Amino acid sequence: MYSMHKPAPNWLIRLVEKLPHHKTTPQALALRYGFALATVALAYLGREFVGPSSVGLPLLTFFSAAALTLILTGIGPGLLAAAIGMSIGTCFYMPPYGVFTFEFASGNVLSNLVFAFNIVLLSLVVKALQIYFDRYLANRRLLSAIVEGSKDAIYVKDLQGRYRFMNAAGKRYLGQAADATLEQSDGVMFSAETRAQLAAQDQQVLAQGKVIDFETAIDTPGGRRIFHSTKGPLQDEQDRMIGIFGLEHDITRSKQIEEALQEKLAIQEQFVNLAALVPGTICTYRRNASGLPCFPYASASLGEIFGLSPEEVREDASAAFARIHADDMPHVLDTTQQAMNYGSIWNTGFRVNHPQKGEIWVEGFLRPVQQADGTTLWHGYLQDITTKRHAEEQMHLAAGVFDTITEGIVVTSPQNRILAVNEAFIAMTGYTREELLNQTPRLMHAERHDAAFFEAMQRKLLEHGRWEGEVWNRRKNGELYLKWLSVRVIRDGAGNLASYISVFRDISLVKNSEERVEFLGTHDDLTHLPNRTLLNDRLRQAVNRAERSGHRLALMFVDIDNFKLVNETFGHTLGDNLLLQTAERLKDCVRCEDTVARMGGDEFVMILEDCERDAVIHTAERILARLSEIYRVGGQECFTAASIGISFYPDDATEPSDLLRYADNAMYRAKEKGKNNIQLFSEDMAERSRKRLEIERSLRHAIERNEFFLEYQPQIDLGSHTLIGVEALIRWRHGGKTIPPLDFIPIAEETRLIITIGEWVVKEACRQIKVWDRNGLSPFTVSVNISARHFLDPNMVIRLHSIIQDAEVDPRRLCLEITEGAMEDIDNTMTMLQELEELGFRTSIDDFGTGFSSLSHLKRFPLHELKIDRSFVDGIIDDQDDRAITSTIISMAGNLELSVVAEGIETTEQLQELHGMGCQIGQGYYFSKPLTADRFNEWLSNRKSQT
Repeated sequence: MYSMHKPAPNWLIRLVEKLPHHKTTPQALALRYGFALATVALAYLGREFVGPSSVGLPLLTFFSAAALTLILTGIGPGLLAAAIGMSIGTCFYMPPYGVFTFEFASGNVLSNLVFAFNIVLLSLVVKALQIYFDRYLANRRLLSAIVEGSKDAIYVKDLQGRYRFMNAAGKRYLGQAADATLEQSDGVMFSAETRAQLAAQDQQVLAQGKVIDFETAIDTPGGRRIFHSTKGPLQDEQDRMIGIFGLEHDITRSKQIEEALQEKLAIQEQFVNLAALVPGTICTYRRNASGLPCFPYASASLGEIFGLSPEEVREDASAAFARIHADDMPHVLDTTQQAMNYGSIWNTGFRVNHPQKGEIWVEGFLRPVQQADGTTLWHGYLQDITTKRHAEEQMHLAAGVFDTITEGIVVTSPQNRILAVNEAFIAMTGYTREELLNQTPRLMHAERHDAAFFEAMQRKLLEHGRWEGEVWNRRKNGELYLKWLSVRVIRDGAGNLASYISVFRDISLVKNSEERVEFLGTHDDLTHLPNRTLLNDRLRQAVNRAERSGHRLALMFVDIDNFKLVNETFGHTLGDNLLLQTAERLKDCVRCEDTVARMGGDEFVMILEDCERDAVIHTAERILARLSEIYRVGGQECFTAASIGISFYPDDATEPSDLLRYADNAMYRAKEKGKNNIQLFSEDMAERSRKRLEIERSLRHAIERNEFFLEYQPQIDLGSHTLIGVEALIRWRHGGKTIPPLDFIPIAEETRLIITIGEWVVKEACRQIKVWDRNGLSPFTVSVNISARHFLDPNMVIRLHSIIQDAEVDPRRLCLEITEGAMEDIDNTMTMLQELEELGFRTSIDDFGTGFSSLSHLKRFPLHELKIDRSFVDGIIDDQDDRAITSTIISMAGNLELSVVAEGIETTEQLQELHGMGCQIGQGYYFSKPLTADRFNEWLSNRKSQT
């Protein structure tokens, strides 16, 4: 093992440091040059003591003085001492002695040259040494300043582990005196644990031969410290390992800060993790220096609130605020200002237009904290409460349902204590909510059920989770009532019993009204007579009895005449009263064993068993007489009558349904024959019924089979004899023959098919108008008939307008002929006629004088013409009444500025009479019978050729 070299002695280093040769102050210069003179003087005196000048080397003494001065005081003083010494030696101690001459002997010259050469050489050596020592001292002072000034411990150890150097910082850490650590080892200063740690580090450095960093914990007098150790090998000039240097940087504070930072980071990480678990967004909010809103911190769930990431709102949150619902923004700003003013928590709800989720509800909780710079920093969280609000709404709805449901509801605890009741429960029991809460349902027991009943109920509840049955209870006033009770067990998520929910309804009234319900199922609610259901059952039984006994059975169908007029005149309440009186009169007219039933409306049916035909007819006559008597209804007197149809078993039919249908047919025949009469079913009625049914079925397919067509009858101006219009008349070609309108139009009216047929007529008329226009005919008006049923359809005007728009026909080319029956509803008809006139349609009253009874309304209708019925035109020549009526109609129409069309003109006399009365337009066989479009074109061509 090699030992580390010892450093130079301190006295030598201090001596070199004190040499003045590098100092240039006046005092130093005086000292340096004075020292040169002194050394020369001392050399001279010494030389004198030696002996004569010829003795010894004359310049040696002065050379020594010059060399000493050169070494100790520098080049300048040394050269001065050499020059003086060389001069004195040459002058006094070289021949010729005592004489200063430049005539030297060759020996003297050589001596002086040697002297001068050695002095110069020595000067160079001294200068080099001076430069070296200056640098050495400068480096030593710098190194000493760095090492001793460092706050890190710096040390050097030899291979035996002894400390050969340690700076002040290292000694300060160890609490040692200045030189106390030198020559000591780790074993003296540290514990066994620390010694082992340091020894292992030293061995690793020596083994690897490189600088290595360690982290070392050392117990010092100031406490346990953590050092960042940097250790490396020391080598001599032959690269031999001679020791270890070390640098110990105290990182105790850094470690503490790092540990605190790590703890803070751990806390922050925990906070972030917790923030991710919080059902909402934890955030801080403020206005930045530019006045823009921003969220300096926001958890990752901010996207669930605004659809934006925390990075997007960290500097500018304007995009988030832009997504707050415009209606809620004023409230948000107002509550924010209030929270700032009072330093209170900002808590409010508002809507956000989320880009993915649509409109959501958000609730915010933020606490304002004033900062040192005067700004406000808000801390809190935002939460999506859309589901919560919906749940609350559902809870409110459920609470509303809970309190508005008609069944009584009670919620009880597992201990059977009442927790909640609804309003229906309170109303049924008579107890207040305060009287019931925390009580047991035993409070309302009626003591009609024994303990075994309730034990069985509880057992079934626990086994099956529900129970249903009838239970007697007692109201607060002591009244007993029967209820249908349904009890259900409610369990929590763990399966434990949470509560019972009981729903009940008071079935006392139900029990009492069961008979009533059963009665209403088979009887008419108004008259308490059997209804259609019970009638069918009794008729079936009656037919069975008649079949077994061989007796005759009669079915009588009675319809009250003009009941609709009574109902509209006196109102429905008085109409119901009339029906009650009618039911009583009918029961008075038959036997107790006979059945009187109400089919509905003003129709009654009676079953008369085991009776002869004459007796049945006599009963029917008695019914007609009884129903014709005066009715007193609400203080009013009114009269009515009846139409009766009768069918017999087995004469007319053997099936109950056929008997009922045949009696109905007979009743309709009675109405056709003027009402207030009796009709017995006959075979021709059956034939008519079958024919009517066949026509109805065929009518439903006539349009799609293209079986309808129009014929046109000309309308002529009686003054100019020119064509001014035509009436479009519908025809039906079915089964190879043409069906007369009187055979199918009434059926179409009854079945409401007339509406569809009427619209087809308008469409076909519009189509024909377009054809005539393309053929170059002069425009004329086409009249089409509109049924009274059209005026019961609120969409009639809209559909007619749509038809002419689609056909692109001027509505003024059409004249809509309506019957007086359409004017029964004055207000509705007035409204529709006004709408038709606004659209441009012409309107006419067809068959005027045959049905309209109130002429006072005529002037109010926006009409354009009247059509005189052919019945008046037929008698205009021979019948004074017809002539007077016709003349009156024409005169009245003139006063109302209405045109008059006379139908059914067949003779010249009729034409002249009508023209003389002032009638403007004529229509009838005198001019032409109804013609198809092709034949009409021929008729028109012939008429033009004749003129």
